Amino acid sequence: MGYLKVKGGKYFYREQGAGLRGAGLRGAGLRRASLPVGYSQKTGRPAVTYLHPGDGQTPSQERKTLLMIHGLGGSSRDFDFQFRYFSRKYRCIAPDLAGCGRSSLAEDNYSLESSVSQIKRLFRQLKLKSVILLGHSMGGMIALEYGLKYPRDIDKLILVSCLPFVKNNLTYLLGLRIFQYIYPLIPKSAIRFYLFRLNISPQNLNEDLSKWLKTELNQFQKKDLKVMSEYVNSLVGWNILGRLKGIKVPTLIIKGEKDFIVSNKSLEILHQKIKGSKESLIKGCRHCPMYEKPLAFNQILEEFI
Repeated sequence: MGYLKVKGGKYFYREQGAGLRGAGLRGAGLRRASLPVGYSQKTGRPAVTYLHPGDGQTPSQERKTLLMIHGLGGSSRDFDFQFRYFSRKYRCIAPDLAGCGRSSLAEDNYSLESSVSQIKRLFRQLKLKSVILLGHSMGGMIALEYGLKYPRDIDKLILVSCLPFVKNNLTYLLGLRIFQYIYPLIPKSAIRFYLFRLNISPQNLNEDLSKWLKTELNQFQKKDLKVMSEYVNSLVGWNILGRLKGIKVPTLIIKGEKDFIVSNKSLEILHQKIKGSKESLIKGCRHCPMYEKPLAFNQILEEFI
């Protein structure tokens, strides 16, 4: 175990190769050192909670803002490693979508449209301008919808493991309906398999990442599965291909090479449809590169922003 000082603070790392590039970058696992972060909650329906630098000081208005939107079944904590790397240089904010993390349950529905409205409310309350907007998986879909609806709010766009459309076929719909009925019976072992095997490549599952995932698993509740099913239901048939030409800001598309959920073809489609976009494929990585390979992910992010 070594000690690594980086721009965003201090990290511990397990060395599995020389240097930050090459084998060391591909295999390193991060365990965050103490850099205080905190939650704030703004009034509203639903009440959206967001993660921010928690040193008791108001983030500098002069710094660029990096706003990160989590994906299905996730929370603001999905960006722990990015917070501690970038928050010294950028104003980092990560909301918990309605029904996720510490945010309250939605009163009406869970959808991309309602999520865009929640993000807009956060923009207004925090007086955000020219934001670097990052979205992971479903969060990427929300980021795309937001960027098209409020283009003046966005300076740069980062899409991580994001689909450009969701299939609308009988098999998919049947699977969704079954899930909506049986989710109360789903054991934590199945959720563990999802977190530890589908989202993460076993070769990257080191001791530090395992501890972090176990913490996330312990916070997972049955109501989270219900919320997930309702979000998924709202995504069926969603397709943004015909509107991607409306994205005019600099855009970076990141994807794990071994992602089971988002194909490499999806990355290419997004890259081709969004004029001037850049793409980055992280080798040996699955659906959640921001915590599966945080060093590689943060370096790619830093070079872009």
